[in-house]
Amino acid sequence: MAQPPRRYPGAMPRIAARLLVALSVAAILTWVVIAAARVGYPYALEWQEGGLLSHVLRARAGRSLYAEPDVAFTAFPYPPVYVYLVALVGESLLALRLVSIAATLVVLGLLVQHGRRASGQWLPGLAAAGVFAATYRWSGSWFDVGRVDLCALAFALGSLHLARFGETGRSIAIAGALAALAILTKQTMALVALPAIVPLWRRNRDLALGFGASSVLLTGLGLGLLHLTSGGWSTWYLFDLLRGHPWVEPMKFWVRDLPWLTPAVVLIVWGRYPLIPAACLVGAAWLGRAHQGGAENTLLPMALLAALGVGEALGKLKHPAVLGLAALQILVLVRDPREVLPTQADRDAGAAIVAELRAVEGPVFAPHQVELALAAGKPACVHAQAVVDLLSSRGNGDKAARFVEKLEDALSRRTFGAALLADPWDDLLGLVRGYPFLRDLLPGADAELLRPRTGHPHRPRWLRTPRQP
Repeated sequence: MAQPPRRYPGAMPRIAARLLVALSVAAILTWVVIAAARVGYPYALEWQEGGLLSHVLRARAGRSLYAEPDVAFTAFPYPPVYVYLVALVGESLLALRLVSIAATLVVLGLLVQHGRRASGQWLPGLAAAGVFAATYRWSGSWFDVGRVDLCALAFALGSLHLARFGETGRSIAIAGALAALAILTKQTMALVALPAIVPLWRRNRDLALGFGASSVLLTGLGLGLLHLTSGGWSTWYLFDLLRGHPWVEPMKFWVRDLPWLTPAVVLIVWGRYPLIPAACLVGAAWLGRAHQGGAENTLLPMALLAALGVGEALGKLKHPAVLGLAALQILVLVRDPREVLPTQADRDAGAAIVAELRAVEGPVFAPHQVELALAAGKPACVHAQAVVDLLSSRGNGDKAARFVEKLEDALSRRTFGAALLADPWDDLLGLVRGYPFLRDLLPGADAELLRPRTGHPHRPRWLRTPRQP
């Protein structure tokens, strides 16, 4: 239930509240401007966007996303909801990003509404949205790229919101359905959405049972249908493949990432944010960050907890220091937004490489930049991240061996007219023997040219050909 508005007596708290409002609005508007400037960029903002675009093309063609790993296509280990949503919008990088931007706006709007419903005031919700927007750079500038994360987070937060404020069986059933959609978008969302059952159980056990039943039933139904329609391959990608990934730097989250959220952590503890949901959100961020491939996007559950915790503390506590800590959290996360904006030079260089690929006879092996091959009118190929996921997963040697055999065969037979790479890959599967002539497409160029502004810095650079150009 909404609480009556709390007033902060005295001039200094009023000034601090106005500063917090200004900082929150500035953080939100800064991201909106960045997203508007980046959304139409025709090349990769994040290096896996091209791989997800090939998933969307496959979905729009009516083909299963989950099949035996192949040189033409190997799935990423994500559930399919985001891909199918994008497929309804279009088949371009723009469509991928529009869905992510819409999801981010949903997250911001829900944070505002969540804080208002909990406290009866606008400030806690606005500050929560401001803190979340301020984590944009800390969490890897992921809000507006064509990846699954923000879509999954929007479903999860929608579930948390309805589970907290829903009073009817219908609203709680919808909360459970949103939790299922979150999990069927990204598996780690189970740790974000499902813990809502704990405070719900304390409030109304019948509603908690309804939430648990709808979320578990719909998740199981979705996974079961995927398993049956893919001949079991979906289960292998979504669970078996990921289970074999090694741990990498398990302390990185605690010593390099979390300290930036110290003011929010103080408010989470001070405001007594529910322990089990908080621990699950922290755990989701840490587990993703500590495994191979755990880029900054894995920090998004922690960004959500920081936002919710700040909003909760502002709604519960009257101490002026709460305002100061919330404002400090936004200020600590400030970064120069220009660093994530592509330039005209990036566009020109990308256009030149696409023209180069268009002139190649036959398909192009472009595992790091699938989107460039597609832009040149070439068919997609397996993405390098899918190859890494397969070859590094313990316990899947038989499937990895079959894939390697297929790739070696394709390269030895010169199935591709050329190979576009982010690095020379001199020792990869006979690539040098099949494509011995190596050319630098960006000789003497600035190291930032065509570098994806989000995630790993793999940029298109090397072109291998079977014959001297």
